[in-house]
Amino acid sequence: MRNNKIKSTPLTMDEINKFNQSEYLSIRKIKTPKNAKFDGIEIPQTIEKTILLKRIVKKYKRLGMIPNIFSFTPFIKEEQLYASIMTEGRISNELHNQVKSLLRLMRYLNILVKYEYQINLEKNIAYILVDSDTLVSLYNDKELRKTRDIISIPEFNRRMIMEWENASRILNKIGEAQIQARLRNLKGTPTIFLEHQNHPYALMFGSNYSQQAYFVENHYGIPVFIPYYPEQVNEQPLRGIKFQDLNDENVQNWFGGFQFDHWNENREKRLAEKERKQKHPFLSKFGF
Repeated sequence: MRNNKIKSTPLTMDEINKFNQSEYLSIRKIKTPKNAKFDGIEIPQTIEKTILLKRIVKKYKRLGMIPNIFSFTPFIKEEQLYASIMTEGRISNELHNQVKSLLRLMRYLNILVKYEYQINLEKNIAYILVDSDTLVSLYNDKELRKTRDIISIPEFNRRMIMEWENASRILNKIGEAQIQARLRNLKGTPTIFLEHQNHPYALMFGSNYSQQAYFVENHYGIPVFIPYYPEQVNEQPLRGIKFQDLNDENVQNWFGGFQFDHWNENREKRLAEKERKQKHPFLSKFGF
């Protein structure tokens, strides 16, 4: 089995329109398996999920890359999963079957759900993480514990496909640039967090980002950039990036000479002013 190049270019507006015109008839959620085996053993659905996965990962080291990749993103294309464990673009039949069994098992245990959909008549399969607790318990990682509420997509629905498809593609491009990043779910809004030149940034996808962007910027001090299609908006979002500009291989160019230190200084001044008015509401009535 050979590795096809993982897509890292955003969907075009034409692809979006064609997909929307299909009225989502080309999307289907694959039913949860009624049974699952691993190593030829029938697995009961009442089994302790974390203990089982720990045993599998310990016995088959390369299979450990499958749950690990879900710690970076809750939305993964099937081709990307297989590519993550390939050696020089190849995978043995034995390992391929083991990965297939593990993915079926994780669906059977309600850790993942599987969707099949088409873009330009091309069949796509995506796995969505719906159970973050198992992942957090598996790795016992401090960062995962702190962000357990935004790791999975427990209420995923098929109308979210395009936003997560685009976010996943951009995550691939960032990875190609050797920049570490995480894709997280902020109340349904796909958000990529990355660090570039020692500064944190966030990319938010979709249309319902306003509250989430405000929270991330003011509480965490991370500037948020909004990828958008000019044809879909009346005015450019604050720090908006056209999707077509995300085709640029140089990630630095996406931020257009953004001055992080200046932005952060202004942010701290705004927060200080807000705090002052909250402490002295009487003064704010008179415009102070």
